Amino acid sequence: MNTWIILFAVSIISSPIIFDQAYAQTVIEVGDTEPCFMNYTAGASMWKNCNFQGDPVGAAMLGFEWVTGGLFSMIVVALIVIMVYIKYHTILYLIC
Repeated sequence: MNTWIILFAVSIISSPIIFDQAYAQTVIEVGDTEPCFMNYTAGASMWKNCNFQGDPVGAAMLGFEWVTGGLFSMIVVALIVIMVYIKYHTILYLIC
């Protein structure tokens, strides 16, 4: 028991000597970003910028994801869970 107390006291005393303080004073500049669907001057190239060829469902949901802060999928699933619970009064049907 005394060994733990001695080790604890030594670690408290030696920690400022061994470990220096960390300073996080770096400023990170983040430029203004604009979603691809908000670029009103893009014209027909908006389809290419938003990747409608590669992922049309993701591109169609991009506006909803932007408005909800990336939580659109979770909101839809929560609504489905609530509707199933109201109908069947159990969550077990969603798990099966």
